[in-house]
Amino acid sequence: MRGQLVRLTGAWQAMHAGRDYPDALRRILGEFVAFGTMIGGQLKIPGRLTVQLQGGGPLGLLLVDVFAHGDDLGVRAYARTRASLAGRPLAECFGDGRLAVTLFPDAAEVPYQSLVPLAGDTISEICGRFLEQSEQQATALWLAASDAAAGGLFLQRLPQSVADDDDAWRRLCLLAATARAHELLESPVTQLLPRLFPEDDIRLFDPRPLHYHCPDARPQIAATLVAMGRAELDTLLAEQGEIVVHDEVCDRDYRFTGADVDALFSAPARDP
Repeated sequence: MRGQLVRLTGAWQAMHAGRDYPDALRRILGEFVAFGTMIGGQLKIPGRLTVQLQGGGPLGLLLVDVFAHGDDLGVRAYARTRASLAGRPLAECFGDGRLAVTLFPDAAEVPYQSLVPLAGDTISEICGRFLEQSEQQATALWLAASDAAAGGLFLQRLPQSVADDDDAWRRLCLLAATARAHELLESPVTQLLPRLFPEDDIRLFDPRPLHYHCPDARPQIAATLVAMGRAELDTLLAEQGEIVVHDEVCDRDYRFTGADVDALFSAPARDP
């Protein structure tokens, strides 16, 4: 059996800081962030993994981006709603939704995507079933989130396990299910795992640090504005006085004045 424990504290707090997400949405997004980080942290090649839950109900979108480059692991997230989620079961929140996992390798021009309908009454069930289908191995997943932290525990039966391991797999899942939410979010891993699996040999690997990833996107936005053409930008400036581009995922405004636009189209700026 193999497992993975994910816990985000400061990075998760940065993702929802200033967003005013309602409690229900913050908890759902936090659990989804833990899941996205879990699978993004397993990437063997450098690139970006985007995990999305899209639906036609009150909860329109959950998005997690994981940027994996060697030992560097960056995460960001965003949620969008159409109406209040209070008192609604998760299936009603999403409506006729789907889960999309897309890998953008640095070394490839074409992304790889897996798209499945939503199945389950909790984020843990939805994401656990996706993992089981995509990896064709028995899988169990537990997720939790609070204002301060987001985390989860993942177990998977390895391909080389034999039929005699059936009882062991069921036993481990029963033991893991005793983990309480506050333990997933707060307990040191060196205390939590021995409590959950007191009779088993546990090999614990070094932890992989992660951070909130929302770098300055002004150069990319500037390139997009140049591609729009000077005439269209001049029209926007005449109407609005400045051009404001809002980055929803990172909750950041980028402002361009007339002088900024002049600089974008100056000869040095256009030279390669």
